[in-house]
Amino acid sequence: MFIGFLHRVVRLRLRILGLRSSWISLPNCRVHLYSYHHPSATDTLVLLHGVGTSSSTWLYLYPLMIQKYSVVAIDLPGFGFSTVADEKGFLTLPEHLAVVEQCIERLNLPHCTLLGHSLGGWIASLYALRNSERTTGLVLINPAGIYTDGVEELRNLFAVQSTADVRRLMERMWYRYPWYFKPLFPAIKKELIGRKVPQLIQSIMREDFLNDRLQKLSVPVHLIWGANDRLLNEQTVRVFGQTVQRLGVVYIRECGHVPQLEKPKELVKHLRRILQVDNGEKPISRHLLPSRLLKKSFSVILKERSG
Repeated sequence: MFIGFLHRVVRLRLRILGLRSSWISLPNCRVHLYSYHHPSATDTLVLLHGVGTSSSTWLYLYPLMIQKYSVVAIDLPGFGFSTVADEKGFLTLPEHLAVVEQCIERLNLPHCTLLGHSLGGWIASLYALRNSERTTGLVLINPAGIYTDGVEELRNLFAVQSTADVRRLMERMWYRYPWYFKPLFPAIKKELIGRKVPQLIQSIMREDFLNDRLQKLSVPVHLIWGANDRLLNEQTVRVFGQTVQRLGVVYIRECGHVPQLEKPKELVKHLRRILQVDNGEKPISRHLLPSRLLKKSFSVILKERSG
């Protein structure tokens, strides 16, 4: 419930920023997305979040992106405000890809740059492989999808059954997760189970991985990697480097799997260069969700749990 509350607070902040909330109805799901139309933009950024999160994960990045681009941020089916009509309660990776393709088609985007994190980076890469004529480029933040040593362990890591399991997952995802996350562990466990994240992870097949197809990527690829990622193996970067011809790589030090949350200012600095946004624009801090509100909310939870 509290995580749902945070999603609603973020949606309010994004409305103030100028992003519009809307839905696309498809046979197996109802997809929620945020969109922003820039009157002089020459390209659209399509944002794809990672597993277990939502388009709220881009909160710190929206103010930068809308300075120059039209933006579409999709809540993948089953996450954020999007829902799933399929009887199994979740969509597989190929089904997620099909949904993204249908959404971009419905939005009538002639071309776009895809920015994806983790699972979203995997889906973005698959989209570019199948739709190179509509893809201007890829910006991938700690992308999943490369079969490396230890990748099978993720099946067990995401099969959370207790708050201790959530703690282990957070320790793998973050270099240093905020102290006020601890009282949220029960809510995170409920969210992951309710969204059927373990089932989604279990459904991924060996043939879904990108290794044998990366060399076919014809669009420019920018890879941003949290250098202390303990969730995904750094072999991912080496595989990209060995197979992708038009590749740029940036490391963010003292940062884990979620740079957009752990090191947003440094990520924005790199995105300014990649997206060629003028450094003279207004700072992003004035648009962000006030940290006081977050900390106050966590304080309420602490008091309720101690009482």
